[in-house]
Amino acid sequence: MWVKVCGLRTRECVDAAIEAGVDAIGFVLAPSVRQVAVHEARALAVHIAGRVSTVGVVRRLDRAALEQCRAAELDIAQGVPVGVSLLDGVLPVLQDDDDLLRAAAALPGSRLLVDGANPGSGVPADWSRVAELAKHRSIVLAGGLNACNVSAAIKIVRPVGVDVSSGIEQVPGRKDPEMIFAFTRAARRAAASLELH
Repeated sequence: MWVKVCGLRTRECVDAAIEAGVDAIGFVLAPSVRQVAVHEARALAVHIAGRVSTVGVVRRLDRAALEQCRAAELDIAQGVPVGVSLLDGVLPVLQDDDDLLRAAAALPGSRLLVDGANPGSGVPADWSRVAELAKHRSIVLAGGLNACNVSAAIKIVRPVGVDVSSGIEQVPGRKDPEMIFAFTRAARRAAASLELH
């Protein structure tokens, strides 16, 4: 189970995520209460280089966004693809809606991140619909996940990974190290119980 925590902005939280055993840390480069500047993301990425994957989160994954991620020295660019080829190092994002299965069919590759209908809001995707997609594609599930519901989400969807942001915050934009630990433990336990490694 690939566990990603997203929207981190401080060295304290990055260190907590490393200690918790996450696989990836996301830095939001798009306008948001969780946004960091490219130079801030680069400094944090250099601090954790080689220990976990680093992800640049943008809204629209276009050439300019890819350049931002490269400038920040991040491993992966994540966003809604717009006019870019889906090469290695790109994690395309789909927002959950009635057209999810058709939209996924139009994207090449095997791995997709599926977010809720309103990313960053803490509202989950329709897990039963995403579960249908996960039968055919490698899905990283995001949207409204937290330590209390991630086990149920994993059991229903059977994703290859989970991604959390608002679910590890006491207030929007401020991560809580204890919540990072709790989420990571819950995700790992659920995956182990289903043998989803």
